[in-house]
Amino acid sequence: MPESSSPQGRGLDLPGQALAIAALGSFSLAAIEGPRWGWTSIASVAAFSFSVVATVLFFRRQAGATGALVPLPMLRQRVFTACLAVAAAMTFGAYAMLFLTPLYFQAALKIPLLRYAVVAPG
Repeated sequence: MPESSSPQGRGLDLPGQALAIAALGSFSLAAIEGPRWGWTSIASVAAFSFSVVATVLFFRRQAGATGALVPLPMLRQRVFTACLAVAAAMTFGAYAMLFLTPLYFQAALKIPLLRYAVVAPG
């Protein structure tokens, strides 16, 4: 069987990684702090705007980069893209439940988080 990987390997796409971190980090900051800051506050709008700009720059970078973090031509394959979308939705749902369940126990059932952490199954 012939070797399937490149003998040189891939390089790191550091600008792509930095843009992805900036986009996800600023979006997370705005989503988490938005209720406290106010959704229309300057800080929230700036964080969301920065996230959009970083996302656009990320995809522009990926379109022209060799060894891109996200090889965009692969997304043209419908089955692959559908599988990615399903996996992303399942992962989002799982992590949302991990995040929201303790909040539900604390806010709705008035169970202190320390008690929940000690008694919770898992």
